[in-house]
Amino acid sequence: RSEWTRDERNAFTNLAPLVDLVPDLSRWPTAARRKVTALLRAKGHPQEHDFVRAAAESPRLFHALASLAQEKPAR
Repeated sequence: RSEWTRDERNAFTNLAPLVDLVPDLSRWPTAARRKVTALLRAKGHPQEHDFVRAAAESPRLFHALASLAQEKPAR
């Protein structure tokens, strides 16, 4: 990440804890994980459309996060 801009690194740092909640992320195919990285990096771009485009290429992440949001908390 040393070649990333400061804004890209900050976006990654800010969103990484959310992505870390996906329980099976480490078992996703490499291509899917790279898309997630590109999405987090794109959040730091000056143009929001870069993030929107990257989000459209990462539906698996959004489905996983939606599933987490629907889970009932443990008591």
